[in-house]
Amino acid sequence: MSMRYVNGVLIYPKAEDSLSSPTHEELSEVVTLHQLENIGLDGDAVQEQALLVMARVLGYGHLDTLRIIRRTGLDYATRLDFKRCINLTVHAIDMQRNHLNPLDHNRLFHFKSFIIFFKQMTNTKDARGNIYKPKEYFEEFLLAFEKCIEETELIICELNCTGVYRERSHVCHLDQFIHIVLHLLVPFVRLQPDITDHQCHTFKRALHKIVKMEPRGYMGAALLHYSCSEYFKDIDNFIQPVSASNRAEVVDLLLETGADPSVTGRDGNTALHELAKNKECPKGVVDALLSGGVHLDAMNSQGQTFASLRASRGQPVSQLVNVVRHTSLQCLAAASIRRHGIPYKDVLPSRLVKFVDMH
Repeated sequence: MSMRYVNGVLIYPKAEDSLSSPTHEELSEVVTLHQLENIGLDGDAVQEQALLVMARVLGYGHLDTLRIIRRTGLDYATRLDFKRCINLTVHAIDMQRNHLNPLDHNRLFHFKSFIIFFKQMTNTKDARGNIYKPKEYFEEFLLAFEKCIEETELIICELNCTGVYRERSHVCHLDQFIHIVLHLLVPFVRLQPDITDHQCHTFKRALHKIVKMEPRGYMGAALLHYSCSEYFKDIDNFIQPVSASNRAEVVDLLLETGADPSVTGRDGNTALHELAKNKECPKGVVDALLSGGVHLDAMNSQGQTFASLRASRGQPVSQLVNVVRHTSLQCLAAASIRRHGIPYKDVLPSRLVKFVDMH
């Protein structure tokens, strides 16, 4: 910074672009020697300045920049300074948007970091051995999730506008991001008992925005499909196991915020079909889906039902659910129409045609 001055006058100022954060004013590069001297005794602030300089020189998409920002964020998280941790990561996401295409794989890096940070936030124990529940950091958590909403919009818009939606690599990009969104719902369900009703409503309103966008990944899978998939626990090279109770709460949350319980992928699978294909099929998740309106007897494109898929896994459906309780006269009538080949396409209203198709 001293070398930028000649006889006490700033002759070589920093380039204006990429200096300031659109979200956090405190995460902006200092531009004068006086500003640098003012933070000289704040070790964290000086470290952040070094980070900002490195990111400006190498770029926010450079692998070294990505790794050091994550490492610094983890250091803050270990010290329970989650505000600084999240603010730094959000700043990096904001700055990446100025330089990287929405479908650039490096755009996912910091969103994946959120999963690590919030897992640590909700699993850390205090001095007495009690789980640390940082409800005072709800605003930071909400900010991170709102960044997910913005990124989802950008990805879907880019896919639709450029006409590359069917390319496998780009669908996989959206596929990974859907997983990230779902993983961020897990710390929310853990925090939910400790936050206010207003905070809970605010978060659910934000989630509704993503649900309303109806992002579709590989094979046309929706958010509800992924929440029931065996791969819900796997992102890149690190595994974040999700307990059966948390998975059921995530399903409840999606259904409560507007997810269509009857949504199907290109193979005709409902979320219940996805769950049935797994090695493990938690009863709590089955109950959550059925309570939300998923039909137990719905058939996919291969004519398979939840019961037949679980039977192929060696588990009778009676071990998981009371079939009679979840079978209505409407369902029996629809199944009978299909079974006997009775024409219905040009007879019934469109709403009922879809209902019969499902059976």
